[in-house]
Amino acid sequence: MNLRYTTAKGILALMICTVINGCTWEEEFLDTKPNQSLIVPATLDDYEKLLKNNTVFNLFRDPALGLVSSDDYNTISVNTYRNAYIWARDIYEGETYGENEWRNAYTQVYYANTVLEGIERLTISPSQQNDFNRVKGMALFFRSWAFYNLVQTYAMPYDPVTSETDLGIPLRLTANLNVRVTRHTVKECYDQILKDLKEALNLLPPEVTYKTQPSGLATLGFLSRIYLAIGNYDQALQYADEYLHRNSELTDYNSLSRTSYSIHTDFLGEDAFHTSLTTTRVTSRTRAIIDPALIATYNDNDLRKTLLFTINSSGDYTFTGTYNYNGYPYSGIATDEIYLIRAECYARNGEAGAAINDLNTLLSHRWNSDAEFKPYEAANAEDALDLVLNERRKELIFRGLRWTDLRRLNKEDRFKVTLTRTINGQTYTLPPNDPRYALPLPDSETVLNGLQQNPR
Repeated sequence: MNLRYTTAKGILALMICTVINGCTWEEEFLDTKPNQSLIVPATLDDYEKLLKNNTVFNLFRDPALGLVSSDDYNTISVNTYRNAYIWARDIYEGETYGENEWRNAYTQVYYANTVLEGIERLTISPSQQNDFNRVKGMALFFRSWAFYNLVQTYAMPYDPVTSETDLGIPLRLTANLNVRVTRHTVKECYDQILKDLKEALNLLPPEVTYKTQPSGLATLGFLSRIYLAIGNYDQALQYADEYLHRNSELTDYNSLSRTSYSIHTDFLGEDAFHTSLTTTRVTSRTRAIIDPALIATYNDNDLRKTLLFTINSSGDYTFTGTYNYNGYPYSGIATDEIYLIRAECYARNGEAGAAINDLNTLLSHRWNSDAEFKPYEAANAEDALDLVLNERRKELIFRGLRWTDLRRLNKEDRFKVTLTRTINGQTYTLPPNDPRYALPLPDSETVLNGLQQNPR
């Protein structure tokens, strides 16, 4: 957030006004209330309403710059996203639209901090303790979600050798916007994210009615995702295993049919936490052109080939298989991802049989029921790992996870990938472990707030 142009009171007024009264930012300033208590949350229910604001936490709010920079599709956009697509040195060129991804995440952090500080000032009766725990757990989860997405976008991938010196993102842990912050290290960022999440795990209910709200199940899945990202496979396996012992439901793709927007008309059963990426010209399902070579890796009896993709009027494949029934690019926590995390961890631990068993469980739910599914086999753990990573590439396409996978797998020689784009006769490349795997901070944060910029 640009602290020079935003006040804590103004944002708080907007938050409460929007959530409780439905008014706009402009209306709040044109009709300033004489009694400030009218715009300050006063009850536990007020604070919970802040966290149930889907337009802040769930509706196309996760950063998409990583997706734009990855290899999930072949396309070109304009301005910031075009520049991110070719890994340009200056992706913003003075444009402020691309800074929304940074601002959206720190708005989530501000909401969470406001709740965390506010509820501690309330007097809670014994009968309210469970509600208090739930609200606190929600705030901790959402703050962790925002910090994690920021670290994946604006910091280099976790490296145990350099994490104590690598630049992460500012960890804003107070709602007081007058407190200036600097960039913390990558290790400090992950330490804070994991600390918050583990506390949230003990506070949140195991499951919730509305999938846009965090639960204990979603927290387990998120923890397994994070530990996989930093290469702690034992912990990733532990949390994935606990998740799947609580809920192993997978959607049978034979029961789905593609609509004009998605592959279903409601939340999928395997969806544990529902959120979506920032929508842009690049992430639009009508413009995201998928590499035909990737399409060719799907078996003709694999229903993902026909459900996740469609052929447009130009003969190109586009992605239409989002788990969001309104057509927005889904980026939440779902059971298929957790099966793949556990399978990868099994393979890395030398348990080829367990890895392939998880993989076959997943794929059997993706196979055309009119054709025989022939289970995968692996001669050893290395073969199993190759199979799992290949299917991870195909299953989790267009969810914003590929950028993190490229970043972490580039640390291993056998999985390194050099990305290449050729546009109008000019070729652009992104070698493994290149500094451009950290997107540049918005100009306002470096110029006005003095944060150190990422090298490009």
